[in-house]
Amino acid sequence: MKFLTSLALGILLSANVLGQKSTNPIPAQLLSGPMISHTTDTFATLWVETDKSASVKVHYWVESGPDPIFMDAVQITTSPDAPHTGVIKLEGLPARAIVHYELEIDGQAVRPQTVQSFRLLPDKASTSSFSVAIASCMNPINVPLQPIWTQVANYRPDLLMLIGDNNYMPMRTSAYEAPESTIRFTMSRYHRYLRDVPGLRTVLATTPTYAIWDDHDFGPNNSDRTFKWRDLTLEMFKKYWPNPGAGTEDTPGIFYSFRVEDAELFMLDDRYHRDPNNDPDRKTMLGESQLAW
Repeated sequence: MKFLTSLALGILLSANVLGQKSTNPIPAQLLSGPMISHTTDTFATLWVETDKSASVKVHYWVESGPDPIFMDAVQITTSPDAPHTGVIKLEGLPARAIVHYELEIDGQAVRPQTVQSFRLLPDKASTSSFSVAIASCMNPINVPLQPIWTQVANYRPDLLMLIGDNNYMPMRTSAYEAPESTIRFTMSRYHRYLRDVPGLRTVLATTPTYAIWDDHDFGPNNSDRTFKWRDLTLEMFKKYWPNPGAGTEDTPGIFYSFRVEDAELFMLDDRYHRDPNNDPDRKTMLGESQLAW
């Protein structure tokens, strides 16, 4: 009888607890990132994605030659609408400094999945050399393990340039005959899954990274300006790749340029304004406005 009474009491208590609403909401989680994006000799840009809108704080400390280590923190809120991405800018940094960083989401520390440190670029007046790694055609769905990224990480280039076909969305045009909500959802997943490739995650967390697209991360195979979701795919690309620019005020697209020391690098958009391959007139890959730019 004593046992049955205790069991009944336990069941009642459990039911009471389950029937109450939790006062501790589930904290936001890091979905993707961190990724180091546009970086100069004085500032760096850091990108993250959370599973819901959240406060993200970056704690960082800086090593710079004979100077003392200094620490600081920057806080932002990821976007309220999905995908919940955010960009944090670390400013006032010395050229060629080594920056180490850690994330905190809604007040909770995030254990790093990989090394989280990078080096700023040389001073603009410098004539020292810098190194660039260039990659394309990763196709993580078909090749989920890509050992080359371990070699890239060991080499520690100053920049990584992803020059198109960075991920592979569906190749058939018929796959895109779906509601906008479905296309938006799947495009964000293709962008995110690329960042889960082992080894690449380390490179993105330690190397300033710049990207453009080609047909497979723009839309279906050999896609051009007639792609029905070209404005949506442009919106999603800009969400996941916070480059130093994306088109101009008058000309949409993903093209931009940036400088490293005395070199200026131009990243072009070969899809948004591209004429169809079967167009009978003289065709353009870039469009008049981008060419003028």
